[in-house]
Amino acid sequence: DHPDTKKGLSLSIGWDYAERDAVSLDEYEDDREQCQPRRSYQELKLTPRMKRRVMKRDFGMSRDEIEKAERRVERQRRRRERRTKRHPLVVRTEDALRSATRKMKSISVV
Repeated sequence: DHPDTKKGLSLSIGWDYAERDAVSLDEYEDDREQCQPRRSYQELKLTPRMKRRVMKRDFGMSRDEIEKAERRVERQRRRRERRTKRHPLVVRTEDALRSATRKMKSISVV
């Protein structure tokens, strides 16, 4: 999930694409500027309502699934926010403990 997402779920760009002939970057930029101007940040920004609509329409998620995912994302956002306010030494110590715990678990499994 993208840390800059302030409200609702974050959406990412998919990798399905239509293959076309190669075009130089300069040629592409010249053509694009003539056909359509660059969109502003406000035009690109999706509201939480728009994101929910995309999740329902394109991914078939139910309202409950979306709400559950939104709560999970909000918890992660708050956790990140709290983490950035801590002293760097505390953060490094916690990271080291988590890493050691993972390593001990992987050793004990073997």
